[in-house]
Amino acid sequence: MHRARSMNIPTGERFKSDYSAIERSDALLKDKESLFKTLVALQSTVVLSNDESQRIARAWVDAWNSRDLARLAEMYSDSCELSSPLIAIVMGERSGRLFGKTQIINFWKRLCEREEKIDFELFGVYRGVGTVVISHRSFLGKNALELMELDETFRIIRSASSFDQLG
Repeated sequence: MHRARSMNIPTGERFKSDYSAIERSDALLKDKESLFKTLVALQSTVVLSNDESQRIARAWVDAWNSRDLARLAEMYSDSCELSSPLIAIVMGERSGRLFGKTQIINFWKRLCEREEKIDFELFGVYRGVGTVVISHRSFLGKNALELMELDETFRIIRSASSFDQLG
């Protein structure tokens, strides 16, 4: 018994409890119908509703059009990642990527300083598993797609911009 404890192997009631949990997991994997139902239930929590996707897209476009960077920043997680050809153009960052909300907000400020008018127009919203894609008219009147990957609280953790034509 002493050797089992020194090796951190469960004994007594804890062993029964741990073993019981393993048996339940094993039974779930063997029961395909139960597993399928579990996966369907999980999927319904990661695929955003059409209403939620539309709400996120409209809030994002409205924040840009009003130049409300604080409201825009609230939509992003602190450790978010942004990729865009505009990052390379405006910030001189050859990778086209920025990491963390502070760097991203500085980029947005530079965009706002540079652009006299910001008039995004929402064309379409597409939803996926934990993602929203926004089709819109962006800076310089260019058509763009914004792919947003969301966390469980619907904050943007990764965003990638693509444009139809850039300089």
